[in-house]
Amino acid sequence: MDEIHIDQLKTININVKLKNEFLKKILDKIKEKKITIPSIHSKLKPKIPLLTFKSILKPSYNNFRPLWLILDLCKIVEIDISELEKNVISYRTKKGRIVISKPKLPIKITPVFDMIISHIMGDGHCFDIEGRDPYFGYIQSNNELLLSFLIKVESVFGKIDYSYEYFPKSKKIHIPSSISCVMMQHYGLKSNDFLENNSRLPSKILNKKKEYLLGVLIAFIIDEGHIDSSNIVIGMKNKKLLEDLKFICKKLNYNTKITSNNEKRFFLYILSDGVKSLWDDYLSLKEIYPEINLGYKEKLIFDFILRKNKEWRTFKQGECKNRIIEILNEFPRTIIELSKILEISRQGVKYHLNRLKDMEIVEIYGTGYSGSSIFKLKKYHKFPVKNKGRCRQYDSTNNKILYMLKNRETTTIELSKILKMSREAVYNLLLNLENKKKIIRLGKENRKILWGIKKSPET
Repeated sequence: MDEIHIDQLKTININVKLKNEFLKKILDKIKEKKITIPSIHSKLKPKIPLLTFKSILKPSYNNFRPLWLILDLCKIVEIDISELEKNVISYRTKKGRIVISKPKLPIKITPVFDMIISHIMGDGHCFDIEGRDPYFGYIQSNNELLLSFLIKVESVFGKIDYSYEYFPKSKKIHIPSSISCVMMQHYGLKSNDFLENNSRLPSKILNKKKEYLLGVLIAFIIDEGHIDSSNIVIGMKNKKLLEDLKFICKKLNYNTKITSNNEKRFFLYILSDGVKSLWDDYLSLKEIYPEINLGYKEKLIFDFILRKNKEWRTFKQGECKNRIIEILNEFPRTIIELSKILEISRQGVKYHLNRLKDMEIVEIYGTGYSGSSIFKLKKYHKFPVKNKGRCRQYDSTNNKILYMLKNRETTTIELSKILKMSREAVYNLLLNLENKKKIIRLGKENRKILWGIKKSPET
């Protein structure tokens, strides 16, 4: 894993606060070497007068000290960079107001680091105001995803001390220049490289390992992605950036295609078999980096995976149409609402609605959120139900539980939240599965609160 050490930040206008004992060690070593402060000033030839130079080196100096000066002093007194990194309390740019406290040094180039860059290209921007260092801004209307972005940044760089919590109301986060400039320098990016039509993923990213590429793709799914029943669709005006994402999908062995809308907007489709592979890869990466989570979009993909893994017909012939009629008999619904209630794909719902519309049983009532059609019942009709094919198994909830436990061990409370069922109901299902010897309890002898899959004995 690559790292950015503090001496690589020398060209950026960074100021630091040090632990008092470390500054004392520097000054003691200067005395041991019998070097005077004026001679150091003369040797370094800084753009600050000698009196200011002396003042900065006093233990009583409470302000941030220039990083370049501390680095040069460490070199003179032969103190290793790694020791300096352990003794930095906080840092910021010279004119910056936002401080990075408890900094993580050296900065590790993880998949989360590359996700942050991708988020800025997706739903962010780079401010480059004359007389100031450039800094990133990130916009996200969903509070969960907005705070998730901040968690990513802090997991890489350290705690960001904002003067007040402005972002939950404004739906945006400003990333301080001290972080923004580091990221731009690492990949050789300029502020113009974050404009909507100019953004391209650096070749340095495109040539990385699988986990880094997956992180980049997840960032764009969060910002520009839409879970379209059985596909993931990423739409944008920048065709070249979309081709970069298609290149990533190809390296990850995800089946994709690109379509266009009058050459003004382009769409990358990650097809259903690719979505299943992406889900498995996502779960593996999330175990290592929990902060990469997809937020509410994780549930949408998980619902598709459950449907994809079914090995039986959901309904008997005629049963699905009857259920749609019963639901619409209550009040009008959209395709998305019907899809969630019936637990089948939107394409499946659309197919049945078109058939019912041709039979003049349903009709379009109006337009809902995002332009989706609202359907209402025109006339009540009951279809004969034929026992054709394999009907849905009664233990479908048990199958959901088994699938979730196959991916990771969890508790009754967590399962009840995911399944949206009472703890008692879930606990009874778990007891039933335990009696059938399909699952087991895990944990300490006196407190086995986790559930897991019972593994078959090795032959």
